[in-house]
Amino acid sequence: MNSLALAEGDSIESELYAAKAEILSGRPLDAARRLQALIDAPIHEPALHYWLAAARGAAGDWPGHRSALRDAQAFHALKFIADADADMVRFTTEAAYAEAVAGELYAAKLMGPASSAFARAVANEPPTAQRLLSWGLSLQHQGRIEEAIDVFTAAARAFPSAQVHEFLLYACFFTVDGVRRHAEEVRRWAELYAPPHDSAKHFANPPQAGRRLRIGYWAPGFLNLQLKQFIEPVLDSHTDDVAVVLYAADEAGLAGARAGERRIIGGMDDAQAAQAIADDRIDVLVDLWGHTARGRLGVFALKPAPVQAAWINYVQSTGLAAMDYVIHADGMDGPEDEALFVEKIWRWVRSSRPSAPASAPRRPRRRRCARATSPSAASPTRAGSATPPSRPGRASSRGAPARA
Repeated sequence: MNSLALAEGDSIESELYAAKAEILSGRPLDAARRLQALIDAPIHEPALHYWLAAARGAAGDWPGHRSALRDAQAFHALKFIADADADMVRFTTEAAYAEAVAGELYAAKLMGPASSAFARAVANEPPTAQRLLSWGLSLQHQGRIEEAIDVFTAAARAFPSAQVHEFLLYACFFTVDGVRRHAEEVRRWAELYAPPHDSAKHFANPPQAGRRLRIGYWAPGFLNLQLKQFIEPVLDSHTDDVAVVLYAADEAGLAGARAGERRIIGGMDDAQAAQAIADDRIDVLVDLWGHTARGRLGVFALKPAPVQAAWINYVQSTGLAAMDYVIHADGMDGPEDEALFVEKIWRWVRSSRPSAPASAPRRPRRRRCARATSPSAASPTRAGSATPPSRPGRASSRGAPARA
């Protein structure tokens, strides 16, 4: 098959129809040969690559299937970007322009072309951590997890830091056997950025007899984030024999909290924050955030309290030798989970008391939906105008790409 043959009466549509018929009739290798000949002509049509991927998959050629699918995605993305009136000369030669186009596409939730644009930005000049992480996120949001992990791994090696490496930790959850892969990777993270604490460390806490137990909770915010529905009943239920201290990133994170003493540690480095917690004579320190945006596991690695536990927002292993427990609801973990945790799993067994009667159903309040905008790739100067998240987690699935 060649361009001349097509010019003499055949069409791409008719050849695609024939290839589809061959796949459906159990002749995928014939379809693959037909499609490959069209591609080699060359004819730059994404549909040819998509159907070549289908033919190779039907033939059981999975490496060939994945290769053809990646080609299809790349050609499709480039066609989309060109059709959006981007300057393709600048796009293929200027990293900053390609990154700006990628930012526009990401903000418009067009992750397929966004990932191709970030890849082009990385190819045009030596990558920055920002470009690699944004590229990885745009792949992750498509479900292209192994590709995302490859990019996050490259970022963690080229720009070693606890924050950059955490993007890789989160991506592991979406893979086959993700909990095990996360457990392995989180141990590597801890070896690099949270080595074991001094097991002989002395704590100045006075004997507990005759005084209230002091429990400290850390989160960037308590009632202004998704944590509210889980932690508010806990804080309200503490009895008088417990003194509660809340550690937050800023004043906004403490707004509305009715229980406990309050401390702001967002402006402190890990050593300063750990010392402040030790000075408060905390007996049990609970991390409510884990390896997600604005987390402070570096503080917990310094072991500022005799007993430390992780709970609620991140219930997998933190990897920290200094973390004593991860709190789980009963029935939440499987029989082999113990081996995946550095910490001991503390199972929160439900009370045998009857639950309170359910209240009468209420009509939900109507919520006003925000209007969405769809910026064009033709005007990349607006890229990155949204406030981006800084670390992986729930926030990183919205808006502009994450900042390292």
